[in-house]
Amino acid sequence: MPNFFYKTLYFESFTYVTDTTPQLLTGKLEVLFNEKQGWFKSPNLKGEFLEYPAIFSITPKRWLVQIRGGEEREPAKLSGIISSLNTTQTKIDIVVKPNAVYRLLFFVCLPFAVFIIIKSLLTMEFHFSLLGPWPFVFGLFFLFISAKNAATKLRNNFEKYLNITPVDIKNGQVNNE
Repeated sequence: MPNFFYKTLYFESFTYVTDTTPQLLTGKLEVLFNEKQGWFKSPNLKGEFLEYPAIFSITPKRWLVQIRGGEEREPAKLSGIISSLNTTQTKIDIVVKPNAVYRLLFFVCLPFAVFIIIKSLLTMEFHFSLLGPWPFVFGLFFLFISAKNAATKLRNNFEKYLNITPVDIKNGQVNNE
């Protein structure tokens, strides 16, 4: 269970193998990155090559929550590396991270939530008031779900755009999940 929390709040990595050459895959990403017109156009992705043509970064084009300040303004970020397995197959390794604000707020609210739960259990007084301390407890759940949703939605849009599914690579062999 702690691994689930770690993956949700910090990062999660995936590997893909596709029957496309690296040049075609890079071309498809270039089309995505150069398409600046149309805020409501699908897919909900924007990005850039950090080191052409192998390393790229993708973020959502639009989102419901506005995060202000700091370097990370998007709710999630996907970073990837493209490498060639052979002449017809390409391997893509990605890391999906939710914004650090989710992690920060989660760990700020956590001590308050634990204190409130322990105090309520010891005194057997459960005050459900909107102005009381319970928003910290429910805020933890909301932050956790928001971080997971932002990262998962970004990864799903990326997979849908490239028409790929994650694979499990063990002992140098590709095993489909």
